[in-house]
Amino acid sequence: MRLLVWSEAEAFGGHECMAVELINGLNKDFGVEVRWRIHPGNKRLRAAIDPHQPVVDLPRPSWPDRIWRGFVGELRVAFRAAVAAEQPDVVMAIPGWPTGSATPAFAGGSVPLVVYVPNGPRGGGVVSILKRRASSLVLNQAQLVVTCAEAVAGHLRRCTTSPVMVVENFVDAPVPMVPILRERPAIGLVGRVDLPVKGHAVLVEALRLDSALLSLVDVLVIGTGPDELRLQTMIARSGLADRVVSLGWLPPIDAYARLDAVAMPSFLEGAPLVAIEACQRSLPVIGSALPELDPYTKPELRFPVGSAFGLASAIRRWLVCRRDPQFCGWLEAQAQVVRQRHDRRRAISTLHRHLATLTTGRTGTPFI
Repeated sequence: MRLLVWSEAEAFGGHECMAVELINGLNKDFGVEVRWRIHPGNKRLRAAIDPHQPVVDLPRPSWPDRIWRGFVGELRVAFRAAVAAEQPDVVMAIPGWPTGSATPAFAGGSVPLVVYVPNGPRGGGVVSILKRRASSLVLNQAQLVVTCAEAVAGHLRRCTTSPVMVVENFVDAPVPMVPILRERPAIGLVGRVDLPVKGHAVLVEALRLDSALLSLVDVLVIGTGPDELRLQTMIARSGLADRVVSLGWLPPIDAYARLDAVAMPSFLEGAPLVAIEACQRSLPVIGSALPELDPYTKPELRFPVGSAFGLASAIRRWLVCRRDPQFCGWLEAQAQVVRQRHDRRRAISTLHRHLATLTTGRTGTPFI
């Protein structure tokens, strides 16, 4: 099987990088030939691609092409040339939401199109409605839509007639971590700094309401994102600039080694990659009471969505029970469950099986 991966995204997050790992696995485990066309400025994507896989930069689109995407201009020409040159059995677009797969969807051709969608349509308002409708037009052109959680798949099935399949995010089984019971534990927020979604402001308010917590725990913010400056301003105005340490992005192995617990005061979650990564390392997750987080949190460490007081109380409950042998035993048992559910080989095999169904019976890759 030959796979052409198309990405116009200028930057990637954790879920998109997970898709790249899946594609790398297709190449290593199943011998799928992978060819890439990527935005020249997407450094994180370029670093994640296996160096043995050919990568070609896309042209930087002009403003008309940015508006019309695949209907006119350089990207349409580049896509048609890529398909003619590579003769793929399948084209995969990453990400497919909201319009990242418009070019392969509308540039013409008969090669099956798969779009990877890390997050589903959420929120309201005119802009969100327009995005959902535009994305429906794009996703309906795909022969298969792939996402990383059943919660996201449920949203997508309401806005596209294309089949939607789930390939769970996977985690490479790390060396088992024995929880380090530091005298002064560290709790942290890991991942994209996106205030309306990830709830960093809830943690800041929790520390302001219960300032005594700062004498009991170290607080870290690990990650980058569009709201970094707003978060730093908020921390400074709350008088916490010297108590909350921002470390920027770190590789997972370094990020989680610094923590004794992970806070997830999220307002929305689709596929909670941070919760999965924390649980597999036997780290407790103190999280919002969201259905998507429930499988990764103990009931006593959940709190109402958006409640700073609830988060502060949950942190105190964790401080009380963190040395309890029963609690530590639950963490290790949960880690085993997560490692089995989010197994690397299982995820890659699932994606390969879905792609194989698109190529069964095809004798070539005619392109119009």
